Amino acid sequence: MRLKSVFKWIILQSVISAIIFSPAFSSVIPKDMKITDTFKLGFGRPVGEVKLSMGKVVIQHRGTPEGFLAEKGLPLYNGDTLFTGEKGKIRFKLNDGSIITLSSSTKLVINKSIYKPGQKRRSSFLKMIIGKARFFVTKMFKFREKAFKVKTSTFVAGVRGSDFIITAKEKTANLTALKDTAVEVTSFAAPEKPVIVKDFQRTIVPKGMPPGRVMDIPMDEIKKLEKIFDLSKGQDDQGKKNGSKDKAGDKDAKSDKRDTRIPVDMLVQPGATVEPDYHYEPEEPIYPEKEETLHDEENKDLNEQIVEEIRQEVVEDELPEGENIPNMPDTPQ
Repeated sequence: MRLKSVFKWIILQSVISAIIFSPAFSSVIPKDMKITDTFKLGFGRPVGEVKLSMGKVVIQHRGTPEGFLAEKGLPLYNGDTLFTGEKGKIRFKLNDGSIITLSSSTKLVINKSIYKPGQKRRSSFLKMIIGKARFFVTKMFKFREKAFKVKTSTFVAGVRGSDFIITAKEKTANLTALKDTAVEVTSFAAPEKPVIVKDFQRTIVPKGMPPGRVMDIPMDEIKKLEKIFDLSKGQDDQGKKNGSKDKAGDKDAKSDKRDTRIPVDMLVQPGATVEPDYHYEPEEPIYPEKEETLHDEENKDLNEQIVEEIRQEVVEDELPEGENIPNMPDTPQ
């Protein structure tokens, strides 16, 4: 009896490892997308900046057919979609100091990111389509609004300041919390039953089901997962294009080979409100009588966007399959 339980545990661990560490797809970059080296500015103010890029990584602005090869220093905008190739990786930093690292074969959309330190507001909504990503979300202790949400095909993760990893596929997704983290995971199938995932724990959420049991993860598996997001072994794309060879840089890279933490110089201290300088003109000042109105309108837009996407998920699941769908009755006059 005891041997049978051990056997079941081994099978379960094998299945979980296959879900976590197996590649998502061979490539998520559309084959028919026109990709150019000439970067074009997006619409509005930048919401972040590319910090590191390795291999083939493509940025696509909302409403544009072409994509641009990612390079260190390029600005990112609301509505941008990021694609990483089979050997591509990218690390970018949002204006609030939060750092996101995408592994290979990953697609992520920056739906909306609002950061206004003068109004003590941070409200971000990102969408993980497929792949693996690590999120280091800056804590905003003194902010009155500090929402940061990540949506996958099966759940929405709500955080205020955390370090966690999401692995997303079409019909399942999971979240692994790292150190000093607490993330609320709400599935579309059971929105009334969210779970809290804390330090070195994980939950798996299959499509159409509530979150699975929150389980503790051994440190050797955590280290293995962290290594996926290690960008210290290579240079950014610009360095590769120029063929530059910095011996000092190579030496530093080797010395940091086993350190998969986010680099200290890229972090913003919890509660910090310093916005990066992108050399654009400052915002028009917000007057007290207008501040609350703008705050409510933008927050309402973000919430409505999240609610609408969740509603669409539910509607798609409930629609009957096949082409013979009965006609809906006309609306009574």
